[in-house]
Amino acid sequence: MQVAQFLGLPKSVGQIFGLLYASENPLSLDDIAGRLQISRGSASTGLTYLRRFDAVRTAFVVGDRREFYQAEMDTARIAQGFLADQVDPDIESWGERLRFGRQLLELAGPLGGTNPAFATTRLAQLEQWHRDIAGAVSLMHEHFRRPPEQSANKKLS
Repeated sequence: MQVAQFLGLPKSVGQIFGLLYASENPLSLDDIAGRLQISRGSASTGLTYLRRFDAVRTAFVVGDRREFYQAEMDTARIAQGFLADQVDPDIESWGERLRFGRQLLELAGPLGGTNPAFATTRLAQLEQWHRDIAGAVSLMHEHFRRPPEQSANKKLS
């Protein structure tokens, strides 16, 4: 739950993942809502978040037509899914806004404000921050592309 809140996700997302992680058997939407004492809507919304970044997977239960869920155990898969769903779109959007800002600044020239040099400097700094953060996110993607046993062995070394 604390990790979900740290990542800016609703508390119920962390509760649902924790419940699925601690459950020996797959759980249905109704099971999740009942055990956590949350509404079916909150459970459904939480599962939607978790499915978007591959933190849960569906499971088949013989003789039951409902959809059941289990926690994904591969942290690299979860991290890749989270980066792709929650981080990459923001990085791309930030880059687009900076490109638009650069175009506006170039078009406005001296009409762009009382001190165009100041605006140019600040925009350049934002562009550098964007490059730095995009580079860090790229490194995270690269790290989580490694096979899980490689990551685990590296930590033990």
